[in-house]
Formats: sequence, structure tokens, C-alpha cells
Amino acid sequence: MPAWLPAILLLVVSFVGLAWLDMRPHDGPGPLAAAFPPWWSATEIYRAAATAEVAVVRMGGWSALLIVQAADPGAPGRLRAAGAWAVLDGRAFGGCAAGG
Repeated sequence: MPAWLPAILLLVVSFVGLAWLDMRPHDGPGPLAAAFPPWWSATEIYRAAATAEVAVVRMGGWSALLIVQAADPGAPGRLRAAGAWAVLDGRAFGGCAAGG
């Protein structure tokens, strides 16, 4: 095993860990980015957001990413229950322009 391999592994693990801490959903109101299955239509994605009782701000950078405004701490769980694969802090995806 090369001597530099543990250092590279530590760097990668640290980067992934810090990215997760920065992008995990927050507890209070504010923007969230919800990633839905890529084969869902826009209608299905908007219906899931309505089921989760969140306000849609805009579509994300790709068609299955939706930026929403959360009003309470239960929004990430409701989005996951409505079909979102992942719910992240929307500020990491430009959602801060929504006023969160």
C-alpha cells in the first residue's frame, strides 16, 4: 500500500463528512432542496410537494430537484414520506434567494 493512500482516504472522508454537515436539512423554516425520482413528471413532483404541505419556490437545476420553502421542522420528513429520495438544505442550491 502506498504511503500516501491513508492521507488521501482521510481527505476524501473528511470532505464527504463536512459536505453532509453543511447540506443536511435545518430544523427551522427556510428553503429545502428535495430530490425526487428522475422518472417522475413535474405533475407528480408538484403533487408530492403539495402532499408534504410545503410552498414551491422553483424547480432546481435538473427536473427532479425542487426548491421548497419549509414552514416547520417536520417538512423534511413529510417530503421523504411523499417520495423524495433526499432532502437537503436549499441554501446549498441557491434557495437562499427565496428569503430563507
